Amino acid sequence: MCCAQTGSGKTCAFLLPTIVSVANEGVVGGVGGGARGGDGRARPAIVVLAPTRELASQIHLEARKLCAGSSVRSVCVYGGAKARGQLQELAWGVDVLVATPGRLTDFVERNLVTFEDVRYLILDEADRMLDMGTFHGVN
Repeated sequence: MCCAQTGSGKTCAFLLPTIVSVANEGVVGGVGGGARGGDGRARPAIVVLAPTRELASQIHLEARKLCAGSSVRSVCVYGGAKARGQLQELAWGVDVLVATPGRLTDFVERNLVTFEDVRYLILDEADRMLDMGTFHGVN
């Protein structure tokens, strides 16, 4: 758990080691195919959950910068935008999935995303999501 002021580098601190780890493992581009299941579901290795689409977009921008020049691919999904474009992005493969809780829950319930290959789960601003009731009823 990390608490620090805005602009202190928290996003880079959690993204950089996870992206490097996934890149070094050589298993990238997760969309269930071949040895990974063949079911067509998106299979991210890293999931970053953020309370708002604005924060999710900011995290995704940083992830894309850190993934540049590698085969690691970041995709961002959030509510308030059409799902079709986000589903097309997922279909190209995803290693780092940055998402808001509502849209991620929707895609999981529709069996479009699976957590079977997730190695890292990052909850950014978990306190804010708790305040918003995001985890209401979770045991």
